[in-house]
Amino acid sequence: MFLSRLFSTARIRTAPRPGAVGIEESQIQRFLDSTFELALSRRPTPAETAELQSALRSGALGLGALLDDLKARKTNREPDYDYRSDPDMAEFLSPLFLERSESLQSSETLSRSTYDRLYREHFESGRELIVGQAEYGPQHKERFRELFNAAVFLLQGRTAPRVLELGTSEFSAFFRDLLPSVELHLSDRPVPPDYIGFTESVARRISGCTAYEAVDLERGADAIRSSNLENGSYDLIVFTEVLEHLDINPVEMLAALLALLRPNGFLYLSTPNFFRRENRIKLARFENPQEVYPAADGNWDRHHHHREYGAKELFHFVRRAGGRTHAFYFSSCWDTDPPPPPHERANMVFVIRRHGTPLVGGNPD
Repeated sequence: MFLSRLFSTARIRTAPRPGAVGIEESQIQRFLDSTFELALSRRPTPAETAELQSALRSGALGLGALLDDLKARKTNREPDYDYRSDPDMAEFLSPLFLERSESLQSSETLSRSTYDRLYREHFESGRELIVGQAEYGPQHKERFRELFNAAVFLLQGRTAPRVLELGTSEFSAFFRDLLPSVELHLSDRPVPPDYIGFTESVARRISGCTAYEAVDLERGADAIRSSNLENGSYDLIVFTEVLEHLDINPVEMLAALLALLRPNGFLYLSTPNFFRRENRIKLARFENPQEVYPAADGNWDRHHHHREYGAKELFHFVRRAGGRTHAFYFSSCWDTDPPPPPHERANMVFVIRRHGTPLVGGNPD
């Protein structure tokens, strides 16, 4: 039991003294959350919380003993995982790759004040939003800030770049404001004209896109190959928070998307990190973090995550698809402060290009 280690320390009170810790239960909960977070970079499990609250309230456990034990556990625990020192990842992590990844993550090409102003204009102006977008906007605000910052960063110096975004939202309109020279193409799944969400006409109206192509990605790579999307024609493909929703082979899908890129084009992919802290805590409790498929028509909007991915496997999938990861980082766009260690953050960002294609003015690496 968790307390058995605590009771073995010299400072433990062997005789309970009711009311020895005269603080409210909510304060104890906050105290436990904070101390576990600081000492072990995680929150206590429900079982640990219940046991510790009882011991602290009764006086069987002193605060000093708890802090000493957590400090010792932090000192003696295994070092935090770092993908940069993982031998299975070494072949992907050249010094130039790590430099590019750091440059992308730390870039402020798009200032936060500019983005916040644009966000307010679209989401807080009182304009009627497409169904679900009033909730979607705040939830995804930081993720899209990262996306648009990367788009501005990656497309610098390109004249009239062509961008393909797979999946439509109110954020699609931001391309027009932030990158007015972009030729924006949108693609989304086929829906009937009376669909309550993003039909082609709604997507065109909101985004001002140049072209729209309905593609059912649930059909896999064949759906892309049989569409009117042109191979070798895009400077940037935006494929964010889509892969996990598809019941398809990721290597085949990535290969089909990479074929759409121009030689110096980029595929920007983001997807949840299966090994995020929330999931790791559930796995430690022998709980399955993957939700079961919704009953009846509960997946009418295809929100279900068929499979989530880890960073290591995606690096290998990209290579098998004929691509090369140009930059990568773990994103804390879903996390609350303070963010967890990088490998336990909730999202992942990949910037991918076709294997062996040089950057403008450079050589392949």
